[in-house]
Amino acid sequence: MYSKVQQYLFKSKLIGGPPDISLTKTEDRDLAIHKLSPAKVKNAGPGKYDDSGGLKLVVSSACAKKWVLRFTVNGKRREMGLGSNPDVKLGEARNDASDYRKLVTKGVDPIEARRIEQVEIPTFTTCAARYTRAHRRGWKNARQWVSTLKTYARPEIGTKKWMPSPPRIF
Repeated sequence: MYSKVQQYLFKSKLIGGPPDISLTKTEDRDLAIHKLSPAKVKNAGPGKYDDSGGLKLVVSSACAKKWVLRFTVNGKRREMGLGSNPDVKLGEARNDASDYRKLVTKGVDPIEARRIEQVEIPTFTTCAARYTRAHRRGWKNARQWVSTLKTYARPEIGTKKWMPSPPRIF
């Protein structure tokens, strides 16, 4: 009469339906979105445990637990560590995995995206200091340029993050 998925949705009250439908424990477990619970994570022995959507709990023989997300982007199979179990709880790992899966659906490699996020963007003052150090020997009025930058540019834009543009190739 109703499919197992419909029955599960009725039972979990995700959609309205007849109240007399009940699933066996096996059917309920097979249709569950998340397979791991905090108790299962806490008591897990050595091995790999799937949660959902490529998220896995990997437990080493020394009982060290870590979260790993497996995904495919641009035809390439990748594995990304999300952190160890005491530091990253089950809910946090699921949220992080969901965010990274959204990037994968857009064609973005989450590992590269995380690497780019970790790159520190220098301030204008830092960029100006590097530039003047590299070029001041060829300037006739280097002190005046440095003084002008300190007096006028530093108070206005000195603390703003500044991404220098790559050189143009014509």
